[in-house]
Amino acid sequence: MADPADISRRIGEFFEAEFPRSDAVLTDTTDLLRDWLVDSAGIVSTTLFLESEFGIQMRRADINAVHFQSIRSLTAYVVGRLANPRGK
Repeated sequence: MADPADISRRIGEFFEAEFPRSDAVLTDTTDLLRDWLVDSAGIVSTTLFLESEFGIQMRRADINAVHFQSIRSLTAYVVGRLANPRGK
């Protein structure tokens, strides 16, 4: 079973490495699109990271503002995909 705390930590480390910000603190609830300024290229990069890091396939419909809102929402998405890879 996937450990949500580990998944969250790994996603957070990815964002801090790929999209460094010295003027803000990244938390599990930081709005990635509004406050961390992740743009469309960043969403593509994050999608590729999630797929390779966690061995999941993101469906096009799942690449949206709801899932990409925060580390918490991305973690929940990854945990769900790992628990039910074929399900919705």
